[in-house]
Amino acid sequence: MDIRFQIEGLQRQWTPPAGLDRARPREVCLTGGGRALIVLAVVLLVAALAAGILLEATARSQAEERRRWDEGAVSAQGRITRQWQRRQGDQNRYWIAYEFARNGRSYTGNARISRALWNSLGTGAAVPVRT
Repeated sequence: MDIRFQIEGLQRQWTPPAGLDRARPREVCLTGGGRALIVLAVVLLVAALAAGILLEATARSQAEERRRWDEGAVSAQGRITRQWQRRQGDQNRYWIAYEFARNGRSYTGNARISRALWNSLGTGAAVPVRT
């Protein structure tokens, strides 16, 4: 039998699967996984909105706290009493210890600073301090 006759026979006997027998789109429905993804997307959207609101409130609170601190802060002149390095992982951290006087009392503190600033300062150098 000729291949052309076999193909013609198959074309005459072939029927499309259910739902594909018309030109318009067939009806589809979501599987359980698809429904779960929609629920997850809604949950993430609500969580993102809540996180945005909380972050905004935190930013406002911190800005107000910073403003109050700036209003009440007083500048003083400090003196470096010690310099040291501390290795943390692959990086060195540069520190200074300082002291300053305010209202007749002596205060001490320490701060982490950049390497360039650390190299430019020495023990006994003056540094500005805000309290």
